[in-house]
Amino acid sequence: MTDFDRQYWKIKDFAEHFGLDKSTVYNQIERGEIRAIRVGKTALRIPTDEVKRILDSFVAPHAQPHDPGARAQEFQARTGRTPADFAAAWREGKIEDTPQNASDAIKALALREAMQPTATVGQP
Repeated sequence: MTDFDRQYWKIKDFAEHFGLDKSTVYNQIERGEIRAIRVGKTALRIPTDEVKRILDSFVAPHAQPHDPGARAQEFQARTGRTPADFAAAWREGKIEDTPQNASDAIKALALREAMQPTATVGQP
């Protein structure tokens, strides 16, 4: 089962997948930037369609060039780091935890995934 086959994401799983601190995710939920649902009295879950919406908002073709390489160059010009370097620095805690940097970290991860070659059906 892949991450996108499940119906809901635990906050911990979402944070780990995108290299974010759990407190950053909770803060984004509180600000309404990420939609989450309450399960039981205390547990929060992020619907998979919300995760896809977040990713799509960063790589939507109408908002950005179709070429991931061009988007990566724009990202580097704006942040001073390649998407891979930004994501690694974010995960290592070398970048301050601000809303803009959290947004940039998700963009960096989305760009990194967009630039990876995709496997065709029947191939690993």
